Amino acid sequence: LTSTTGGPSLEAPWGLGVINSDSGYRFQKEKGLELDESHCVKKQDYWSVLMNVKLDKVDGYRSLMTSNLWKGNGPAVLDGTFVVKPTALTCLEPIRTGYYYKYGVTRTKDDQVTLYLNGYPCMTAKPTSSKGFELELENLIFFRGMMGESSPGYVKQIQVWQKTLNAKEMLSASECKLPQES
Repeated sequence: LTSTTGGPSLEAPWGLGVINSDSGYRFQKEKGLELDESHCVKKQDYWSVLMNVKLDKVDGYRSLMTSNLWKGNGPAVLDGTFVVKPTALTCLEPIRTGYYYKYGVTRTKDDQVTLYLNGYPCMTAKPTSSKGFELELENLIFFRGMMGESSPGYVKQIQVWQKTLNAKEMLSASECKLPQES
């Protein structure tokens, strides 16, 4: 699964899914994707990720992104809510099956992690668990939990930046627009 911008390819070490031009890449439960982003991301302490994903199941814990360094923690859907496990970082907007959501996460050099849903910031905090979510440079795992906590679904796009996107940049990257004032 090659990058459209010349970045590293996504690998499917647990089994390939199917690509559909309308729906995106279909992944099955526990058959997620892995990324070795070390060729383009050189620093662990600040980064941004944006994923355009539709999950088949949103009950229980459904991992969106993790790494060995984080020991299975990270951005996830927990009982229909976008969270960072095991922190208090939460988006209150309900997540439903059958809909695409743009899940965004940023980390600043001073350890602030912010969750974005469809381009809008939900919550910012300074988590202490999982080494404050410094990026593991050779092992980002998408849509596969460490202990079976995943859901089948579709992904249309995953973007990773070696910079912390601000709210305006995340809104633009999410291709969302604020309502016009009258």
